[in-house]
Amino acid sequence: MQSLEFEAGYSRQGNLYAGDTQNTNSNDLVKEKLRQRDQPSVSQHLLGYLERRWDNGVTTSNWAQYERTATRAKAKA
Repeated sequence: MQSLEFEAGYSRQGNLYAGDTQNTNSNDLVKEKLRQRDQPSVSQHLLGYLERRWDNGVTTSNWAQYERTATRAKAKA
């Protein structure tokens, strides 16, 4: 007996800047960026899994996985 499984996934995360700074900086740049969207992060993954059960009782498992995460730069206005 053997089984073959595939899995694929995609996710996107984009956050609003909350004004966090190391030294509670309140300069004009921090105030300007407050509540603006940051650069979104995009993740993708693929997985293939093969399991075989042989007549002699031995089971073998093989898998391959691919993951990619990228941050997309915002277009300049």
